[in-house]
Amino acid sequence: MARGTVAGVYAEALLALADEKNCRETVLASCRLLVESLTPELVAALDDPRLGRHKAKAALKGAFAARQADPLVLDLLQLLIDRNRLPDAQAILNEALRQADDAAHLVHVKVTTAAQVSPQALERLRAALDRDIDGRVELDVRLDPELLGGLTIRAGDRFLDGSARRRLRDMKSIILSAPVADTLWDGEPTGVPA
Repeated sequence: MARGTVAGVYAEALLALADEKNCRETVLASCRLLVESLTPELVAALDDPRLGRHKAKAALKGAFAARQADPLVLDLLQLLIDRNRLPDAQAILNEALRQADDAAHLVHVKVTTAAQVSPQALERLRAALDRDIDGRVELDVRLDPELLGGLTIRAGDRFLDGSARRRLRDMKSIILSAPVADTLWDGEPTGVPA
């Protein structure tokens, strides 16, 4: 998202305030926590006009203060309730995390493999990606046996599919699209002993 969007403006302000108060890491940790916790159902319940802003803010503060969410992030969520923007909370928190990653030159790379990969192989992959990607690479490795073999790599909007599943799908497509002569099965087979 661009910094000029609603999410970008709120995220930039949150990070600037966190830097001013010297608590950027705790704010980012709270953003990660709340991104997972703020489900659409919870947001809809808190955004329900029948609940009222005062009760919604109290419920939000009670629920996330127990999880030790940073007060700056809780204040942001309460501000979003006041401005009827709570449904934008997920986008704002995600944008704050994205902007922080950009500032730290951190690139999250999702690697999906068909089988368990050794730490040495992962380190070689990380080193290769560090050379090709501008920034520090953080690998998120997942296992998907449906790949059959190989791996897939996603870094931002770039996707590399080196899986056996894709290769088999490509071969199937080539075989099915191969031209076949109409007279192939007419008459006697040639070159076959009787």
